[in-house]
Amino acid sequence: MNSRRVRHVGSGRMGGTMKLEVDRRALDAALGKVAGAVGNKSNMPILSNVLLDFDGTYLELSATDLEISIRTRIIARGIDKGRTTVSAKQLAKISTGGPANTVEMELDENQTKLLARSGKLKCELPVIAPEDFPYINVNVGKETVKFDPFTLTRAFERIDHAVASDKDSFTMPGVYLHRVDDKFRAVASDGHRCVYCAIDESRLPGLEIGEMGIIIPGSAVRLIVSVLKPAQNAQLEVGGNRLLIHVDDTSLACQLMDGEFPEYQVIYPVDPPYHIDIPREDMAAVLKRLAGFAIAPYIHVRMIVTELGIDLQTGTPNIGAAEDFLAIPHDGETFQTALNIAYLRETLAASHAEKISFEWVDQNHGLVFNEVGNDDVSELIMPMVI
Repeated sequence: MNSRRVRHVGSGRMGGTMKLEVDRRALDAALGKVAGAVGNKSNMPILSNVLLDFDGTYLELSATDLEISIRTRIIARGIDKGRTTVSAKQLAKISTGGPANTVEMELDENQTKLLARSGKLKCELPVIAPEDFPYINVNVGKETVKFDPFTLTRAFERIDHAVASDKDSFTMPGVYLHRVDDKFRAVASDGHRCVYCAIDESRLPGLEIGEMGIIIPGSAVRLIVSVLKPAQNAQLEVGGNRLLIHVDDTSLACQLMDGEFPEYQVIYPVDPPYHIDIPREDMAAVLKRLAGFAIAPYIHVRMIVTELGIDLQTGTPNIGAAEDFLAIPHDGETFQTALNIAYLRETLAASHAEKISFEWVDQNHGLVFNEVGNDDVSELIMPMVI
């Protein structure tokens, strides 16, 4: 897991020609799990490969980009045990498009190519010696926390749309997990918006993340969700600057991010004096109708709140303008602001609440969107200047 101290797996275990057969759909699912850890952009060719290790009963697949590592296994049948590495992308082509229910794999005599076949589809894929594959540690320790996978899946999916991009050097491209009173809070911010989802501490019993909390890379968060989503039970461990997730026959480990997450709490207004409750699906439908007129660089939607309801306007000089209206009476002062229409649509899409509470102080502060009846989720979107 540490890119500064890469160890290698032991040599002398190639074990014959490695000849086996697996269910094609099982292989495709396994490759789909490990794909998120394959280092496609690395200048080390071995990181684009998946390590295949057949012990006579199971085929184990491992992938790493040196920061995120994952290992899973599937049942296999075969004559010769063995191990090698092969391009994850190329192997997936036969597991996805093979015409038969099974995939047969065999190393050639020189152990330089993997011969794969599914029905009449045959492939010869170059391999790299397994000795060159980085050592990865995805072993479960003694300090694990057993939890319901839905706990993290729900929180991470709710905030994923606001995770900063790796390309933005001014933000932290990860999810901040820390404790607030008797709850854990998962937070994401890309500098233009911030969203958090709280998790009751009883849902993660015994989890210790320290006073400062931890920051999980965004790419690891998405891979964690894909691993947890179909599971019924899971284990979690945090320690040694890494997070480990174990589910059934799959283990995932990621290196936690260094640095401090921005003090997001200071941008949330305290007790906003104004609010209006909006039917989420009604607002989503209006924004969908307007979205075709919000073309870059005019990506805003202007919201004008009056005593009669909310008037929404958008448009560009070349495409034209559009306006729609939500008849929701409001007894406060008239208020108007402009928001990134894509951000607002993503906020509504991530929620499953019937109603969204829209809160504000004035047009110079961020606007807060909460789920009516759910205090665990809150999102702030900064206004646009147009």
